[in-house]
Parts: sequence; structure tokens; C-alpha cells
Amino acid sequence: MIKDAVKLAKEYRLFFKADEQERTEYYASLPTDIFKSIYTLNYEVKLKDSEPFFAYFLPSVRVAEGAVFSGQFKQRSTAEVSLYGKMDSCQIGENHFYNNTIDLFASKVSASPDVLSSWVIQSKTQQLGERLFTEDFEISGAWDEANLITFDTKIKQQDNTNDAAVYGKMQILPEGLELTFNPANTRLNILGDTWRLAENNRIYIKGNDILFTNVALSHEKQRVALNGIFSYSSDEIAMLTANDFNLKTIQPLIDYDIAGVLNGNVAIQEIYQSALINSDVKIDRFMFEKQFVGDISAETAWDNAIRKLQINAGISRENQEVVTVVGTYDPANEESPMNLLTEVQAFPVKLFQGFVNDVFSDLGGTATGRVTIKGKTASPNINGEININNGKLRVDVLNSYLYFTDKIIITKSSFTASEKGITLKDAAQNGNSALLEGGVYSLGNGKYQLAINATMPGNNGFQLLNTTLSDNEYFFGKAFVGGDIQLAGPFNDIDITGNLTSKRNTHLVIPLDGATTVNTEVEAIPFLN
Repeated sequence: MIKDAVKLAKEYRLFFKADEQERTEYYASLPTDIFKSIYTLNYEVKLKDSEPFFAYFLPSVRVAEGAVFSGQFKQRSTAEVSLYGKMDSCQIGENHFYNNTIDLFASKVSASPDVLSSWVIQSKTQQLGERLFTEDFEISGAWDEANLITFDTKIKQQDNTNDAAVYGKMQILPEGLELTFNPANTRLNILGDTWRLAENNRIYIKGNDILFTNVALSHEKQRVALNGIFSYSSDEIAMLTANDFNLKTIQPLIDYDIAGVLNGNVAIQEIYQSALINSDVKIDRFMFEKQFVGDISAETAWDNAIRKLQINAGISRENQEVVTVVGTYDPANEESPMNLLTEVQAFPVKLFQGFVNDVFSDLGGTATGRVTIKGKTASPNINGEININNGKLRVDVLNSYLYFTDKIIITKSSFTASEKGITLKDAAQNGNSALLEGGVYSLGNGKYQLAINATMPGNNGFQLLNTTLSDNEYFFGKAFVGGDIQLAGPFNDIDITGNLTSKRNTHLVIPLDGATTVNTEVEAIPFLN
């Protein structure tokens, strides 16, 4: 039985790994007594600890304990295999699938390439990567001719109307594989817009080369297209083109609210090696978290003389360039391929609001400075200084404002005050002073934490609190204080501690018109004197 199963697997593999001549020679070489084994095998497999098995054969796959697979293997002049499986959960790479079923039937004539196969794979809910949550995934197909496979797949995004459906066929040609998609039925619904696939689309796979012809999605004037060849050869180019592409379209895939219109092209060579990229891309009226950033332009060009990618990018607002990025990318330098210089000129601080929501708001002022970017794209080494002019921000939990004109030091893992600290004011004009030390530190994976110490030495203190009953039902009012205070922890769980003395004009209200219980071991403000 094992020998027959290995033979069957090899014959299916020949369709995808060999050409027509190799397949013909294989079947001509088969012995004449090929039909001597006639039997039926029923099987059922219940998985307990499947990790050792998949670690050897498919290391990126994990199947939960309790999965059950059953079916039948028949050997006659035709080999037949059936499989039905149920899995509570399955992981493939960084993608998770829950409540899954597999239903497969395959029949193949033992002495020829004639096949008849069908399959249906369903999954109730999925998590694709870190951010995309989908449901009702299904892929089905049929292989009822020796060289033609038809297939369709459907998927929906959870909690909204976004969905996709793909219908196509795979042709097994003498020297490769050809994929085409039915433009009448294939569609992508995103944010209420229906995207359609172009007519006469084609993907042809021959060895390591992949040829894309008219693989394009469009909605009204928007269009994204891929043409050309993915290859090891530097002579072959694949071109990705975008016309009037609204960045809102990718909103379901990311955590931030962005907008803008993208136009441009990206030429890709040697994609399997270091990927040489030449591009000319523009984004008109780019918005981030409903804040206007500016018009973005980016050009990259491969320089054969120095074997590096030249990069020139920038952001303009009202015809004034506020950010420039110039430098090179060296794919041969594995440790530090990036060598970029970023210059910022009167860049609005409020555009960073999206990174500090729920902690700070009403950001203001402008940023000017220079920053170098080296290292790898996945973990860049950023160093530089940014001068903030007329900066301001609101500390949401305290409803108090901070005003400052000073320097911020940027490193790979932090945004901090300089060694002498940052002088803060509690009013835009004639405010009381405080000295801030520390900053914001990276925790990795795009997460940050605060580690800040503020000292308020003046006789009049510093306004630290300016709340009303609507801000805090337990205590509210105005507080001018002296002493020191510390803010520490991730943005969603900040601890505030301090040693403070109240100053003149402090007025706190603690409502006592309702019974309540407070655990002073957990949350309390100790008062002295």
C-alpha cells in the first residue's frame, strides 16, 4: 500500500514539476503487470501531538490536538483516495484558521495521466497575520481533464461588508503552468466599492520564471496592474503600476486612518535575490489620522556604478518642502544596507497625533532637524536631533497643557529630552516652569512606553491639574503643585507617582454625595499635612 501511495504522489507531482516529455517517458516505462494489486483500505487518524510530524514535513504548519481525518484508499486499474477531516484550529505560518473541514476525492488511472479530482476546504473564522480578521473562507476545485484544473475561492472580512471571490483555472501546458481568472465572476468588495479583474489576464509559470500579463484590478478611474516577469535574470523586469489609487482602499488592512491618491510605477528586477527596484511614485494630499500631511514623492534608481539603490523622497506642503530623504540602499551590505539622511523643516508636530492618542492631544508647534537612518529596514538605527518650536500638548488624564521650545533626541529605541532636560511652561505666555527628563522608549513591535520625571521647583508651583466633574467623578479641580512627578509604563497602562506640595490657587473638589468604597491599597493619593 505504501509503495502504491508513493507512486500516486509521484504521478501527481509530475504534473507540476515536469514537462510533457518527462511525463510521457514515465508512463511508457511502467511495467505491464501494474494492475496486480487490488485492495481497499479504510483509515481513520486522530491527532494528539502532531508537532513532531509537521516539524519534519511541513514546519510552518501546526494542527490542534483532536483533529480527525478519515477516508479510503482503493487500488484497482484506477487508484482512488478519499479524505474527510475536521480541525478545531490550524496554523500556517502567521495565519490562523478555526473550525475547519476538508473534503477531498482523487481518482487516477494507474497507467496514464488521466485524473478526476475534487476538493472543498472550509474555515469558519481566520486571523491572517496580526491585523486581518476574516470569516467564511472556502476554496473548492475540480480536476476532470488531464491538463485542466478549475477552482474558486471566497472570503469575507469580519464585522463589515468587505469580501472577495476568485474564479479561475490552471492549465498544465507542455513546459509550464498557466493561471487565468474569470473577470466576470472574480471581484473584490472594499468599503462599498467593487473592484474587477481585467480581461485577458494571465500568469504563466515556467521553472522559476513567472510571467504576468494584464493582471490588473480596477474600480472606476482607479487601477493597479502587474505586468512583466519575476526572474533570477537581471534582463527581466516586472512593472507594478498604480493609477489614481485611493489609499482609503487599504484601510481594512491597517490600524491607521489614511487617505490620498497614489500614482506611479515600480520596476522590479532579480526579485529572488536582492530585488533591484526602480520607482517613481507620488501621493497627492496624503492624510494620516484625518490630519493633512502633504504631497509625497519618492524616486528610487539602481546605480550600476556603485551597485546601490539611490533614494530621493520628500514631503511638500503648500509648495514648500518640509521633509527630504536622500541616500542609498546597498543590498550587498547585510548588516547595514540603509544609509539615509532625513531633514525636517518646519514640519507640523500635530501630524504625530495618531501615535499618541489616548495619552496626549491637541499637539502643536513645528519640528526642524536632521536624522540619519542606517541598519536594516526591519530594525532601523535612527539617530538625530529635532528642535521643537512653540510646541504644545494636552495631557488628557490631567486636562493640563504643556508648552515648550526645546530639543528632542532620537535614537533607535527612544525619543528623549537632552541631558539638560526640557523646560516646560504651563501657559503659552508667562507660564510657570518645570523641568522634564526622560522620554518615550520602544518596546518593539511598534509599541512604546513612557519613562518621564518632571520637577517643579518654582514658588508658584506648576499647573498639573485642570479638570471638571465630567473628567473625573471622584475628584476634580485645579492643582498648582511643586515637587516631582513620574509617568511610567505603556501608553495604555500608565502609572503616575509623585511627591507633590500644593501651591496657591489650588482648588480640589471631592464629591461626597454618594456612597462608594475605595481600596486604598490599589488606588489612592496620600496627602501629608
